[in-house]
Amino acid sequence: MYGDSQPKWMQYLGAVVALVGVVGYVFFGWRFDSSVESLPSMVGAVVAVLVVAWLLYSRL
Repeated sequence: MYGDSQPKWMQYLGAVVALVGVVGYVFFGWRFDSSVESLPSMVGAVVAVLVVAWLLYSRL
């Protein structure tokens, strides 16, 4: 249903972001619940903006 309508690049972006998150968590000690760590928050914010922008673009 919804997953079939996503473009391939969005699926690849999601996989890359998930991989970056796991590697950062395991190897670099990133914590996504901390307000001190700015890099994980920045990665999450960029991805959220991209997804919202894509949804708005695809609805117009």
